[in-house]
Amino acid sequence: MNLPKDIDLGEELDKFQDALFLHDDAYRFIKFHKIWRGFLDYGWASKALLLIGILFSLHFFSIIIDWIEHIYNEGGNIIANTSTMLGDVKELVFLEGGIKYLILIAVEILIFHCSVKTINILNGQKKIPVFQDFVAAEKRMIAVAFRSFILETIAAAIIGALLSVVGLKFFLFIPMFFVHSYFIGYAFFDNYNEQYGFNLKESTSLVNQRLGAVIGVGMIAVLLFKVPIIGAIVAPVLGAVTATMYLYGEGVHWPSLPRIFHEDKLRLKPLKKKVKLKA
Repeated sequence: MNLPKDIDLGEELDKFQDALFLHDDAYRFIKFHKIWRGFLDYGWASKALLLIGILFSLHFFSIIIDWIEHIYNEGGNIIANTSTMLGDVKELVFLEGGIKYLILIAVEILIFHCSVKTINILNGQKKIPVFQDFVAAEKRMIAVAFRSFILETIAAAIIGALLSVVGLKFFLFIPMFFVHSYFIGYAFFDNYNEQYGFNLKESTSLVNQRLGAVIGVGMIAVLLFKVPIIGAIVAPVLGAVTATMYLYGEGVHWPSLPRIFHEDKLRLKPLKKKVKLKA
C-alpha cells in the first residue's frame, strides 16, 4: 500500500472530519448543478446501465433457482439451504464482499461522468470525454478494483490471524470496516488522479498522503452501499463528486494542463516527463 512512514494522527483526523463535512456540500452541489445531466446523452451509457440491471436480476434469480435445486437434491434440507440462500441474498442486496468492487467497475462510466462534470464546473471548462476516454477509465477501475480486492483479502487474513491469537476474532469486522473504507475511498480518489495523468503508483502516493480523507469518503460510501439497490448508484455518485471536490480544493491538479482527453491526444504528443505546477 506504500503508506507514509510518519502519520500525524491529529492531521489525519482533521482530514477525516473535513471529508465527512464535505459530503453535505457535495450533495448540494449535485442537486444544484444536476450533475447527472448529460450522462444519458452517451447512447451506450443507458444501454450499459440496463445491462447492469439485467445482470443484477439474473444473479438474484440464479440464487433462488440454486436454492430450490439444493433442497430437491439434498432431500428437503430447507433450513440449511435457506440459511445459505439468505446469506447470498444479503451479499447481493447489501453489496457486501467483492460485489462492491464489481459494482464500481460496472458503474465506472457514471463515476467518470460525475467527476469530469464536477471538474468542468469548478474550473469553468467544457471538456467532453469520448468513448476512448471512458474505455481508459474503465481499464483503470478494473485494475484498481482487482488490486484492492486482493490487498483487502490479505489484510483480512492477517488481521484475523492476529485477533485469533488473543481470542478476539469476533471483532474482526471493526478493523475491516476501516480497511474496506480505505479501499473504496481509494477508488474514488484514484479516479480523479487518473484524469490528470497520474499512473497507479503516483496516484497511490497522493492518496496515501490523505488517508483520513480517503477513509472518510470511503466510509460514507460503504454505509450507503448498505442501502438496498439504490445504494449502488447513490454511493458511487456522491463518492466521486466528494473526492473530486476535496482534491480540486487542495489544488491537486495542473491549472494550465487540463486532462488530456482522446481528442487532445490526436494533437499533442504524450508527455515524457510530467511537471506538477503549483496551484
